[in-house]
Amino acid sequence: MNKTKSDIVIFILSMLCMLFFSFSYLNYSALHYDNIIFGVLTELLTIPLCLIIPILLIFSGISAYYNKFAFKNLSSWSFLITLILLIVVCGGFLFKF
Repeated sequence: MNKTKSDIVIFILSMLCMLFFSFSYLNYSALHYDNIIFGVLTELLTIPLCLIIPILLIFSGISAYYNKFAFKNLSSWSFLITLILLIVVCGGFLFKF
Protein backbone atom coordinates (compact mmCIF):
# COMPACT_ATOMS: atom_id res chain seq x y z
CA MET A 1 0.00 0.00 0.00
CA ASN A 2 1.45 3.31 -1.09
CA LYS A 3 1.03 5.77 1.79
CA THR A 4 2.28 9.29 1.80
CA LYS A 5 1.71 11.84 4.52
CA SER A 6 -0.70 13.85 2.37
CA ASP A 7 -2.74 10.72 1.55
CA ILE A 8 -3.07 9.91 5.24
CA VAL A 9 -4.10 13.48 6.13
CA ILE A 10 -6.69 13.61 3.34
CA PHE A 11 -8.06 10.21 4.35
CA ILE A 12 -8.34 11.21 8.02
CA LEU A 13 -10.06 14.50 7.13
CA SER A 14 -12.53 12.76 4.84
CA MET A 15 -13.31 10.18 7.54
CA LEU A 16 -13.84 12.95 10.12
CA CYS A 17 -16.21 14.77 7.76
CA MET A 18 -18.09 11.55 7.12
CA LEU A 19 -18.37 10.80 10.84
CA PHE A 20 -19.55 14.33 11.64
CA PHE A 21 -22.31 14.30 9.04
CA SER A 22 -23.28 10.73 9.97
CA PHE A 23 -23.63 11.61 13.64
CA SER A 24 -25.48 14.83 12.78
CA TYR A 25 -27.96 12.93 10.64
CA LEU A 26 -28.30 10.19 13.23
CA ASN A 27 -29.01 12.79 15.91
CA TYR A 28 -31.54 14.53 13.67
CA SER A 29 -33.40 11.37 12.68
CA ALA A 30 -33.19 8.97 15.60
CA LEU A 31 -31.47 10.20 18.74
CA HIS A 32 -32.96 13.69 19.18
CA TYR A 33 -30.24 14.57 21.67
CA ASP A 34 -30.91 18.14 22.84
CA ASN A 35 -27.80 19.62 24.35
CA ILE A 36 -26.82 23.26 23.92
CA ILE A 37 -23.13 22.52 23.44
CA PHE A 38 -23.84 19.80 20.87
CA GLY A 39 -26.18 22.10 18.97
CA VAL A 40 -23.71 24.99 18.95
CA LEU A 41 -20.86 22.75 17.78
CA THR A 42 -23.05 21.32 15.05
CA GLU A 43 -24.01 24.77 13.83
CA LEU A 44 -20.42 26.02 13.97
CA LEU A 45 -18.96 23.07 12.07
CA THR A 46 -21.59 22.38 9.41
CA ILE A 47 -20.83 25.22 6.99
CA PRO A 48 -17.00 24.96 7.17
CA LEU A 49 -17.15 21.21 6.64
CA CYS A 50 -19.53 21.68 3.71
CA LEU A 51 -16.95 23.99 2.18
CA ILE A 52 -14.07 21.59 2.89
CA ILE A 53 -15.70 18.61 1.14
CA PRO A 54 -15.16 19.87 -2.47
CA ILE A 55 -11.58 20.84 -1.62
CA LEU A 56 -10.94 17.37 -0.21
CA LEU A 57 -12.53 15.88 -3.32
CA ILE A 58 -10.16 17.80 -5.57
CA PHE A 59 -7.05 16.90 -3.57
CA SER A 60 -8.02 13.26 -3.20
CA GLY A 61 -8.94 13.09 -6.89
CA ILE A 62 -5.54 14.43 -7.91
CA SER A 63 -3.78 12.00 -5.59
CA ALA A 64 -5.92 9.08 -6.77
CA TYR A 65 -5.21 10.01 -10.39
CA TYR A 66 -1.47 9.87 -9.75
CA ASN A 67 -1.93 6.45 -8.08
CA LYS A 68 -4.02 5.24 -11.07
CA PHE A 69 -7.20 4.87 -8.97
CA ALA A 70 -6.02 1.63 -7.37
CA PHE A 71 -8.28 0.79 -4.43
CA LYS A 72 -5.36 -0.49 -2.41
CA ASN A 73 -4.33 3.16 -1.89
CA LEU A 74 -5.82 5.49 0.70
CA SER A 75 -6.19 8.24 -1.86
CA SER A 76 -8.71 6.23 -3.86
CA TRP A 77 -10.71 5.42 -0.75
CA SER A 78 -10.71 9.05 0.37
CA PHE A 79 -11.85 10.07 -3.14
CA LEU A 80 -14.72 7.58 -2.96
CA ILE A 81 -15.69 8.70 0.56
CA THR A 82 -15.67 12.40 -0.28
CA LEU A 83 -17.55 11.81 -3.54
CA ILE A 84 -20.33 9.94 -1.74
CA LEU A 85 -20.33 12.53 1.03
CA LEU A 86 -20.59 15.39 -1.46
CA ILE A 87 -23.49 13.71 -3.25
CA VAL A 88 -25.35 13.01 0.00
CA VAL A 89 -24.74 16.39 1.63
CA CYS A 90 -25.47 18.49 -1.48
CA GLY A 91 -28.39 16.23 -2.31
CA GLY A 92 -29.67 16.75 1.20
CA PHE A 93 -29.63 20.49 0.66
CA LEU A 94 -31.29 20.30 -2.75
CA PHE A 95 -33.71 17.44 -2.17
CA LYS A 96 -35.44 16.16 0.94
CA PHE A 97 -33.94 12.74 1.75
